[in-house]
Amino acid sequence: MNGVTDIGEVIVWGSMLSQTPLLSASIANPLHFRMSHHVNRVAAGQEHMCFITNTHQLFAVGANDKGQLGLGTGIPFIAEPRLVQDNVTNVACGWSHTIIGIK
Repeated sequence: MNGVTDIGEVIVWGSMLSQTPLLSASIANPLHFRMSHHVNRVAAGQEHMCFITNTHQLFAVGANDKGQLGLGTGIPFIAEPRLVQDNVTNVACGWSHTIIGIK
């Protein structure tokens, strides 16, 4: 589960991001991702998430074993949100893939 606060902070809980060494298999208490820009949109896949900021930047976090974060397959997991693409207008995440719309 995930959500965006009024100040654009992303909050996640549940079993997502279970590969993060700092977290257990299920996040019982919300985990806050404080972003440098206000987050307008969030999409979640099986074990990855993507955020679009008010400046149209796409950030991704979580599993990347199939390249679902858009960072190639050399990095199997990203624990902190990483900038992937600029000029993004829309995002959708599937089981192990991500689709974006760009300007």
